[in-house]
Amino acid sequence: MLRNKNIALQNGGIADEFLSDFEELLPDGYASLADPSVLTERISDGGIFSELGEAISRGLSGSLGFFSLLLGAAVLIALAGLAEGRLRSPVRLSVSVAAVLLVWGELADTAKAITAALGELSELFFGIGTLVSALSAAGGAAASAGVQTAGLSLTLTVFGNGTAALLTTLVRAVLASSLVGAALGGAAEGVARGVRSFFTFGLGIMTAGVLGILSLQTLVASAADSAALRAAKYAASGMIPVVGGAVSGALGALSSGLSYVGDIIGAGGVLVIISLSLGTGVRLLLMRLSVSLSLIFLELAGSREGVRSFSAIRGAIDALISVYFLSCIVYIFEIVLFVKSGVGLV
Repeated sequence: MLRNKNIALQNGGIADEFLSDFEELLPDGYASLADPSVLTERISDGGIFSELGEAISRGLSGSLGFFSLLLGAAVLIALAGLAEGRLRSPVRLSVSVAAVLLVWGELADTAKAITAALGELSELFFGIGTLVSALSAAGGAAASAGVQTAGLSLTLTVFGNGTAALLTTLVRAVLASSLVGAALGGAAEGVARGVRSFFTFGLGIMTAGVLGILSLQTLVASAADSAALRAAKYAASGMIPVVGGAVSGALGALSSGLSYVGDIIGAGGVLVIISLSLGTGVRLLLMRLSVSLSLIFLELAGSREGVRSFSAIRGAIDALISVYFLSCIVYIFEIVLFVKSGVGLV
């Protein structure tokens, strides 16, 4: 990637302008990523493991309270199982549902935090995608720039504003259906599992459809732009005496410079998205681990109602994890796709 630095510097005006715009897009603490030496250091093994260690530390501090809440609820449910006589089942069920409702407050706060995090990532993705589209247009890849702009709009509609608006509602629906299944058992529990499966399946199909359509459109547009630009380059080289070779060389230098800038923006953008998403992602995974450990305790205690209720909590967290990580993956995939197919075609 960095081997084209000297060529980019020959086109300093364009390169500096795009890199300056990229710096303005980055959050506090990341503006230095526009410097190739800093970016190389941050994407090294040591830099990546350092980012991961900080994310785990932040995730642990944010999930310890949730684990304590879960463990206390699990202990209460296990103690309720000691009740005897005809009140045993109603008491166990009532305590299980009450425990889940207490945990729901923490899940609601988590859903709001994820909505805010996705909003920040969507804004960053839009800015980076717009810069890459402008790079493609500057390099003469008009078709690719058009596809990238349309792709940005589609992706943000589906995974940005649309996902953020529906996230809390969908998680509430998953949790509510799971609670009904936990309370009634039997067919109701099967319906709850079906709701969770349908949610996950629908999200996967939607992701595959968006990425598949965008990849195909980008491939076709990139091929058309490449053919047109190469034809223009060879036409200038062969049809214009003396000057044609200089024009062809200038086109090649400009393309190489834009490709270098695109690599910097793409690598830096992906690194920032990964870094920003790690903290929330690790927290979600640790929350799921906490629920799984509590489930093990309840299974050992023989509390069927508790197991059903905590399975409902885990189903809601799984829905959050699916939405969050798929959104991040889509953003990263599209940035890489745009950078590798839209600039430096000549």
